[in-house]
Amino acid sequence: MRVAPEVLPRLRYAGYFAKIEQIGSPDAAGWIPVAMRFDAPEVACAYVLGFGAQMEVLEPLELRDSVSEAKRLSAQYFSVKL
Repeated sequence: MRVAPEVLPRLRYAGYFAKIEQIGSPDAAGWIPVAMRFDAPEVACAYVLGFGAQMEVLEPLELRDSVSEAKRLSAQYFSVKL
């Protein structure tokens, strides 16, 4: 995934359900690539959704698709534009 710079300090408090494996260097836009491991796909999806637009899943594609679908459904039910 990649995260907005202001999110990085909060990732260190992921808790027992998530583990940071690697933190890369910021890209040209300032976003930071981060590799994380989660106990379950559902936990990963909920974790990412909690950061809203400040976190983007790059891979695995299954998680990216799950997050995209959850955001789409949220927008439908809460009338929020993505």
